[in-house]
Amino acid sequence: MDQEIVAPAKRRGRPRRYAEYEQLLAELPPKMAKRPRYVNGIGLFRGERETTAWIKFSLPKGGMFRGRAYEPGEAAEIKLGKLSSWTWEQLETERNRLVGRAERGEALEDAPVVRFSNHALEWLENRRGVVKGFAVESGHVKNSLVPFFGNMSLGTITSQDVNKWQAKQLEGLAPASVQRQLTTLKTILNDSKRAGLLDRNPCQDAKKLKGIEPRQRYLDIAEASKLVTASAEIAEWMPDFLSWLLHSGMRRGEALGLTWDDIRKVSDLTVVSIRNTKTGKPRFISCSEAMVGILDRRRKANPDSKRVFPIPLIALKRKMKKLRDKTGIEDIRLHDLRRTNATHLARAGVDLRTLSGRIGHRDLTMLHSVYSVFDKDDQAANAAQEVFGDYAQVMAKVKG
Repeated sequence: MDQEIVAPAKRRGRPRRYAEYEQLLAELPPKMAKRPRYVNGIGLFRGERETTAWIKFSLPKGGMFRGRAYEPGEAAEIKLGKLSSWTWEQLETERNRLVGRAERGEALEDAPVVRFSNHALEWLENRRGVVKGFAVESGHVKNSLVPFFGNMSLGTITSQDVNKWQAKQLEGLAPASVQRQLTTLKTILNDSKRAGLLDRNPCQDAKKLKGIEPRQRYLDIAEASKLVTASAEIAEWMPDFLSWLLHSGMRRGEALGLTWDDIRKVSDLTVVSIRNTKTGKPRFISCSEAMVGILDRRRKANPDSKRVFPIPLIALKRKMKKLRDKTGIEDIRLHDLRRTNATHLARAGVDLRTLSGRIGHRDLTMLHSVYSVFDKDDQAANAAQEVFGDYAQVMAKVKG
């Protein structure tokens, strides 16, 4: 059955103005098999079911359109859709718009609207299996950020929106908890900025949260000795684990994730390769004598384990609660042992650059992060030995 010829809908204007297009339409064959026919850059193609409208124009500076890259001087041929959906005036307007953008070297397509929820969930998925705190970040995104910012376009989020969100969160949460959520929001929006979706992170201009006091707790030597020796009555592995944190300055997750493949020898020096870091940048630290002794004991205690400290996190938390109750040192956390390490080693004369490399501060350059172990980091290991000693020797004296 021959196709019925349908003229463009609601065609307005003087008949003579669009006479060329009317003539082009009238002269189309009943069925076309190849390319559209054009007049003044506007083309028509009659298929089996419908007649479609097209535009053809040159790109003197090249460009991208609908996923295709065009070289400078190449022509673009674009299908707009059913002819019945366009008037001749609309077709000319669209042609002129695209020709103008092409001649000025501008993007031919407007940037798509990216919702916060889409970008945040994609960002979160890319973090899966990469960061240790994925579960925490997932809770921030799904429970706190997406419910508030989800339907907003990334480009429309303002510092006032961030302020409103902060105020809402503070109604039921402590400032420190909101600050952790805000850190996740900042990271997501910084990722948007790097992707070219934002010119500026609105969190930069938001109000600063009040009532947050950074934790600065560290142990003196007497407290550290008391904590380590008392832990022997709670779990066989616990003195080794606590002593390891004191000597190395490693984060809890870094120590728990340590495998025997991460232990290296450099001449007479035992070195730990830390890959599972908070910043994602690996680093190396030298082992003190006590750390070497800990490694020997852990290998004998767990000969079949791939991990140096095969300790479930939930068990570690339970044991730490018992230890706090036993010693009366109730305001201590495992992370405080890291602060204790840095505080006493700095006091012992280890220079801050070497110490920063040892504990893995994020502002350290990669060159220093890799080579500090062969430079002055052995001094830090020696200082750790002198400051903290070897709990095993202390225990031997106590038992003797």
